[in-house]
Amino acid sequence: MVLRGIFAGAVFAVLGTIFHQSILSGLPFGLGMVLFSLIVYAVSLRPHKSESWAFALTVSALIFFFAQDFGQDKLIPATTIGYIWSYGSIAIVLLVAMFPRLRS
Repeated sequence: MVLRGIFAGAVFAVLGTIFHQSILSGLPFGLGMVLFSLIVYAVSLRPHKSESWAFALTVSALIFFFAQDFGQDKLIPATTIGYIWSYGSIAIVLLVAMFPRLRS
């Protein structure tokens, strides 16, 4: 279960970093698409606590790593869309992972 969360987190972080800059008719279509898919998948993992935390920590770590420059170009540019992707994705996955389940 944990390995599945790590793998899914890596896939979402890499694909989100690639597609978050896609613009369609002047609107950041890619950013909306990746943030929406990220929250839907994170919510679907809620019943599996260990997998949810593995997913959240993997996404957070990779997004943080992709935002570093290490003396060369960054994968996430210092633009408004880049800031929304980096901070928004980390906030979404961590809040979904730590928010308690509601029982009716």
